[in-house]
Amino acid sequence: MRRTSRQPSPPRAVQEEVEVMLKMEPTARKIFKGILCLEFAGLVGAYYLYHKMESSQVFYKSNEWAGMYGIRENDQETWSRSGK
Repeated sequence: MRRTSRQPSPPRAVQEEVEVMLKMEPTARKIFKGILCLEFAGLVGAYYLYHKMESSQVFYKSNEWAGMYGIRENDQETWSRSGK
């Protein structure tokens, strides 16, 4: 007959740590999903704002305030050429 060796059970402190980690895992997933959703919402918001600003007069005014002149005129010229 073969003798089976039993592995000693881990100390109680290790078992408690494992239990705490298993309980925290769903919370960590929820936090990660929340952060991921916020990141996605930020990207969608930035995309929307970019397209909204590109088609408004505020875009041209803010560029002129920054010292970049002629963008409005170049865009009008491009639009008039492509419309024909």
